[in-house]
Amino acid sequence: MGVQQNKAPPNGSACFRTVRSVVGARALQWRGAAVSSSGTNISEASNLQTFATGQLGLSSSMGKGKPAGIRAGRKLRIHRRNERWASKDYNKSHSVTAMKANPLGGSSMAKGIVLEKIGIEAKQPNSAIRKCVRVQLIKNGKKLAAFVPRDGCLNFTDENDEVLISGFGRRGHAVGDIPGVRFKVVKVAGVALLALYKDKKEKPRS
Repeated sequence: MGVQQNKAPPNGSACFRTVRSVVGARALQWRGAAVSSSGTNISEASNLQTFATGQLGLSSSMGKGKPAGIRAGRKLRIHRRNERWASKDYNKSHSVTAMKANPLGGSSMAKGIVLEKIGIEAKQPNSAIRKCVRVQLIKNGKKLAAFVPRDGCLNFTDENDEVLISGFGRRGHAVGDIPGVRFKVVKVAGVALLALYKDKKEKPRS
């Protein structure tokens, strides 16, 4: 007769899951009964859950997927630093490529010289001519189109005027029905366009 070998029970993982679910359900049942009653048996339910965790090798942070040791700080910091680049907003605001593609070069505003006044036709279903100016930036020589806001403010802007350009409000995207325009005029000849519009200031004579 051969030596009888101990055979592992079939489908051991299923047995493990069954035992774990039974013990977990029993612990939850005891905890619920303890809470619904006088509350004196809460420690017993906690002890049962702790026993199940220790015997079955379970962990309260099971499936978290992150190092949780006392010396895991560097790993977490480096991992978060690398994964932040997956965020579209973070990548756009910190990458060198996006910085080079931005005409303002990362600044919120820039000065430029007006080359000409242009009218840009609004997108459908609107029908209008949006008043804009073609501006060449002083800092890098790039040319761009900037919208002149408010009614009649295009009359305050002449060719060869120095204007201050800022973003249009959509973080590098066109606004409304004005296609291809991502910037707006804030100042003309050192005077705010809003002050000129409200007749609070006058445009200095060149």
